[in-house]
Amino acid sequence: MAQALRAAGASRVEIHDEYWIRAAKKELDYLFRFDSDRLMVEFRQQAGLDTKGVKNYGGWERGYSAETNPDGTDQPPRFTGHFVGHYLSAISHALQASFASEQERRKLATIQRVLVENLRQTQEAYAQKDPANAGFLPAFRVDALPGGKDGLIVPFYNLHKLLQGLIDAAGSAPYGSVRLSALAAAGDFADFVIRWHKAHPGIDMLAIEYGGMNEALYRLYALTGKPTHLEAAQLFDELPLFEVLAAGEDCLPGLHANATIPKLIGAVTRYQVLGCRAEDDLYLRAARNFWELVADRHTYANGSNSQAEHFHQPGALWEDATTNGNADGGYNDNSTCETCNAHNMLKLTRLLLELTGEAKYSNYYQQTFTNAILASQDPESGMTTYFQPMQAGYPKVFGVPFGEFWCCQGTGIENFTQLGDSAYLLRNHAVVVNQFVSSTVEDYIHGLLIRQEAHLPQESVVHFTIDALDFSKTSQCADFAAATKRSEPVLLRLPIPDWVESNDIALEIDGSQVKPSNVMADGWLTFPIMPGMRLQLTLPARLRFIEAPDNPNWIAFAYGPVLLAGVLGPTDATSNYSYGGILVRVGKFNAQAAQRAQICLPQGLSREHWLEHIESHIQPVEPPTQSISFAFTLDRGPVNSTSESGRISEPLLLLPYYQLHRSLYALYFDLDDGRGGEAIYAKCEQDSHMRIIDSLTPDQGNNIERSKKLKASANSRSLVAGGRTFRDADTGGWFSYELAVDKRSDKNYIALLTDCPLEEFDSSEPADSGAFAVFVDPCPDLCDHSSQMLAGNEAEYSRQAVRIAAFRLDSAWNSSDIDRNQQDSAPSWHYIGIPASLVNQAPKPRIRVTLSSVSAPIPHIYGLRVAADF
Repeated sequence: MAQALRAAGASRVEIHDEYWIRAAKKELDYLFRFDSDRLMVEFRQQAGLDTKGVKNYGGWERGYSAETNPDGTDQPPRFTGHFVGHYLSAISHALQASFASEQERRKLATIQRVLVENLRQTQEAYAQKDPANAGFLPAFRVDALPGGKDGLIVPFYNLHKLLQGLIDAAGSAPYGSVRLSALAAAGDFADFVIRWHKAHPGIDMLAIEYGGMNEALYRLYALTGKPTHLEAAQLFDELPLFEVLAAGEDCLPGLHANATIPKLIGAVTRYQVLGCRAEDDLYLRAARNFWELVADRHTYANGSNSQAEHFHQPGALWEDATTNGNADGGYNDNSTCETCNAHNMLKLTRLLLELTGEAKYSNYYQQTFTNAILASQDPESGMTTYFQPMQAGYPKVFGVPFGEFWCCQGTGIENFTQLGDSAYLLRNHAVVVNQFVSSTVEDYIHGLLIRQEAHLPQESVVHFTIDALDFSKTSQCADFAAATKRSEPVLLRLPIPDWVESNDIALEIDGSQVKPSNVMADGWLTFPIMPGMRLQLTLPARLRFIEAPDNPNWIAFAYGPVLLAGVLGPTDATSNYSYGGILVRVGKFNAQAAQRAQICLPQGLSREHWLEHIESHIQPVEPPTQSISFAFTLDRGPVNSTSESGRISEPLLLLPYYQLHRSLYALYFDLDDGRGGEAIYAKCEQDSHMRIIDSLTPDQGNNIERSKKLKASANSRSLVAGGRTFRDADTGGWFSYELAVDKRSDKNYIALLTDCPLEEFDSSEPADSGAFAVFVDPCPDLCDHSSQMLAGNEAEYSRQAVRIAAFRLDSAWNSSDIDRNQQDSAPSWHYIGIPASLVNQAPKPRIRVTLSSVSAPIPHIYGLRVAADF
């Protein structure tokens, strides 16, 4: 393997691109709006310290008590501490960035110092209160580890963000005392992890999402060299997963995407930190194979991935994005492309680029950063998306500054405070350009100052100037001494974008044309540079299309590296969302707008001909405003309507997706060539005659299920089969959720998605062997969930619950065989009518639905819905 690269870092890169700078400034303004006392409320509460009479910030940062929660709730579902960790990381990133003024840096340094001191103070106070758990970072009670308790979700995930924040502070703080405090706090926490693990040897710490604990602890070990910190990191290495991936197997279907990506970041970090040892090659192979699987089989045109936070069947992008329903709320077609996934895929991509130098990683990085990360921020508010729907007819929905604090708001503030940190990579004899963006890098290794002027794709020429770095204006004495001793030529490596035709590339050095093929190899243009040189690289952009692997008539368009979005109409940011998951805002679907994303080819014109002559159908036009870089119009062909046959559709405006924020949009378009394409768009919806009122997909006790107030017996589980997550329960077990109903409808239904053939019998009959039952409680607030088990008799559950259905199971079905062939038993929906009397009895438009085993296991349930008649 070639000598490893290392990122130049944000402190040595000055960004000149106006769009990037505005985005960073928005994030900086947001960071200055926080009060450190409110951020520390829950830590002080658990440490026995004075909370100073203030409440926490709410949302995912809520705590146990109504006294400290601004919404007055007790034990709400939450991820306490995660945003505090992201906030500390963002402050640390901003301290090193070029876009902060000296006055802003002083303010950032003060915020960082106060936050680190407070975290250390609460950690030490907690150690006095609970010596057995000294070192714990008390965002919540230690008894929540590892699976969560009293509403607290994924404890190690939350603690990872805090640990990473401390490590980032230790590497960036301008005050030596802050660096030492942050490192001491992180080190004590690592020691706590080892002690906790030894005290609980029978508990699997890896069974519940734990973020990037292995990555952060390996980073800590790199700073301290302490064997205990290495030991702590290795506790979070999920070796069985790594072995499967290293062997080239595709085990992604059904996995929670943002729980999985950080595990592989940790794997490759281990390989890097431990010196790229041959004995650790498995970790690198696992990460590389994982990246290939995600990039090749699960990635949409914007570079991101997943639906409802999960990977599904490889290549099933159209199916995942368009066939899960479009009812308001819940996770359905509204929930593709989680922003956290793009953030973490870029972290993994940069690590792999540093270690391998392969150009494919640079290509992915540039395009995903533009089309998923830049696209995730609202330029007016600075807030971030959770999901970016790939189905046409949705808006982008952004968070709010206070009161919610999703995971993607945490990664969002990091995305825009570390702009430029990956723009350039360095090694002993080379400078690698990873992003074409107007910027300057101070290359202390080679003593060079490199300035880049880039405005791709609207301007095809990228300019570089190479000058000697003036070390007299820096304090980098060691770098100066090393640079002056170098005699080897310095090589500049420029990535060859996969969106440009190689024959169109032109390179000019100091006014002389250089044949690109002479310096082209392995996806890079590589040639020696020296001070005084002037370069021009021409990369002409073309229109191109990107088709879905499972539907070639579902197509996205791009101009060079920039994805284009069709403007389908305006949207009202105050009402264009519902909630899915825990306080997660998801977009509302507009069916009328979605119809404008259909391209109807004139009779006799083939799909292949239309795409071959794409420039004839997509024409450049003047941008509608100065804030938009460029624009096109799309000729959508004749109207596909009997009443309007022969009329030509109005052209559709196409804008850079990353610059479109206040509109309903289309990224993918349905191409109708009249050759039977209608069949592929038939959604096979069994409930086409119904409205979906509420829905959920089991997600291993994470965001979706917790938002529906999951309750379950100890022998209920949520696992993966056939690329789908499910929940079931062994004999005697049960699980339940709170779901919305429509009290105005004449009829409501519960629908179960299962692959087990069900035979329903009269619910008035006694439940016989091999049966499970469905209960409805119209008064979920009155339910007593203190008992561990739920019997088949509704009277033992609550006085309000009524059994509405009971089922016999097919004798051939085996609940323990989660790897059985799914092709012979594809999941299907089974509808159960809810008695109107129960719906009318509900004080609020919601019920608790319980599935209870009587004398047989509950089969795999892949989804639940409440539907109502139109």
